[in-house]
Amino acid sequence: MAAILFATLDVINKKYITKEKMLCMLFYSSLFTTIILFIPLLNGFKVPTSKDIFYFTILGIGSNLILFCILKAFDTVKASVLAPLRYIELIFSIILGYFIFNDIPSYNMLIGASIIIPTSLYVILKFK
Repeated sequence: MAAILFATLDVINKKYITKEKMLCMLFYSSLFTTIILFIPLLNGFKVPTSKDIFYFTILGIGSNLILFCILKAFDTVKASVLAPLRYIELIFSIILGYFIFNDIPSYNMLIGASIIIPTSLYVILKFK
């Protein structure tokens, strides 16, 4: 499901980056995320601590910075050029998850990644 949503987001971003201003795209992305996350918030809201607010602030700044860079990349090159970078993101996520959160990748995740990455790279190289 995550792969489908990321691919959909990439297509939408590539399509609209030439038509919309960067700040508008960042705003609508944040607005959509806020609306979607409001639903689970209703079920389990807890008042955030000052430490939580600090982490939320860092998360908000970081995620908007990442989205800005992704949108700038889509504005600069074709989407097919950026596709392999999604797999580098997967590798970094595994490494950072292990070192920061002590999250050991599951066997199923490693098997899935070992199937998805080479087949996607094959399709990209074959049908370039």
